[in-house]
Amino acid sequence: MSSRSFAADAREWFQVGEIEPGLHVVAEPGHVLSWLIAGSERCALLDTGLGLADISTAISPVAAAPAFVVNSHVHFDHVGGNELFEHTEMHELAPQWIEAGCREAHLRAYRELADSMNESWSRFERADRDGWFMIGPDETMRAWPGRGIAELGWRIDPPRPTRLLADGDAIELGERTLRVIHTPGHAPDHICLLDEAAGILFAQDQAYHGPHLIYEEGSDPAVFARSARRLADELAGRSGSSTWPTACGRRSRRASSASSRTRRRRWPAARRRSRRCGACSESGCAAQTSATSRS
Repeated sequence: MSSRSFAADAREWFQVGEIEPGLHVVAEPGHVLSWLIAGSERCALLDTGLGLADISTAISPVAAAPAFVVNSHVHFDHVGGNELFEHTEMHELAPQWIEAGCREAHLRAYRELADSMNESWSRFERADRDGWFMIGPDETMRAWPGRGIAELGWRIDPPRPTRLLADGDAIELGERTLRVIHTPGHAPDHICLLDEAAGILFAQDQAYHGPHLIYEEGSDPAVFARSARRLADELAGRSGSSTWPTACGRRSRRASSASSRTRRRRWPAARRRSRRCGACSESGCAAQTSATSRS
C-alpha cells in the first residue's frame, strides 16, 4: 500500500454518511461519490474517488472489516485512491487503461473546471440561503485544494487489479452478494453491482440525476442506451415494477440505486472463451475470458 501525501485533509474533504446498516456513502461533495458496502466478512469500497485525500482514512471509522476495492470503471475520478488498498477488482477491459496511464490533460481540465464549479456552487448556495435552506453540511461543495496540489502534486496511478471481473460474476462479502452487470456506453469497462437480496443497484455513472456525460473517446450513446434498457428490463423482472428509487451521484439520498459521474476513453474489445456478456451481445463487443482472481 502507498504512503503518499495528499493535497487535502481526508477529515475535511470527505463526507461519510450511513444510508442504512451496512451501507455508507463516501462523498466528495460536488464531485463524485463512492460507496462502502459491508457484509459479515468483508467490505467492498465501490470506487476510490479523485485521489485528492486519503479515502482509506475516511472510511476507517465505519469499515466493519478490512476493505477492498471494486471499480465501476477506471476514469480518473474513480480510481484515485486505488493504490491505498491491497486488493482491487475491476472489469476485464479496464487494465488496458491502467497500462496507458492517466493523461495530464484530464487533470488539468478538471482543475480548470473546478474553479467554475466553485463559482456556480457559491451562487447556488446564496440562492438557497435566501429562503430555501435545503443544502445541508453533507452537500456543501469542498473548496478546491489548489495550494495542496501546488505543494504536493496530484497524480492518478492505480496499480494493476488483483481480480478481473466479467458480466455475471459474483462478489461475496459474507451474507451479502453483489452481482456484476457489464454496462458499457459511458465507458467500455463500466459495470454496475446488483445486491438482489437487498434490492439495491449500485449504478455509478450508468444512472444518476443530471446530464449524462457520453462524449469522450470510448463512449457510445447507442451502447449506453442498450445498457440502460437492459437494466430496466432486469430490474423490472426482479421487482415487479419498472421503477426503483434512485440516489444521485452528487448528493446522497435513500437508495435503491447508487450513482456517481465522470468521463471516458476507448479500449479495444477483448475476447471471451464461450459466452458473450448481456450488455455487449447486441453491439458486437465480446468480453474477455471469465473472471480470474490472483492473490
